[in-house]
Amino acid sequence: MEISREAQEKLARALGGGSSDDQSESAADAVEDVTTLGRIARIIEDVSGVDKEVVTAESDLTADLDLSSVSLIEISVKMEDALRVRIEDEDIWSAKTVSDLVDLAENPKGSSPA
Repeated sequence: MEISREAQEKLARALGGGSSDDQSESAADAVEDVTTLGRIARIIEDVSGVDKEVVTAESDLTADLDLSSVSLIEISVKMEDALRVRIEDEDIWSAKTVSDLVDLAENPKGSSPA
């Protein structure tokens, strides 16, 4: 989901306070956290310490982000809480990239028609 520049500016004004650079940075953070990818990048940062700015859809969970199995479990739990989805154990283990995590969040298995 993309947000127009105008919506970003409105969001920056609504956040208020600080310099225009601070407002732009706050607005950018808020915009990123609106997208599924942005929210997952924030979760990965919280769990692993990897800067969310380096997390892309193509990032490999183990090779690029150096996530352990324990980190993946914690990420799946936080995704379930933050995104209100159910992630099965086998799905988190089959995820190879951040894009796979986005797919798990946006297309939960239980909600797709058979």
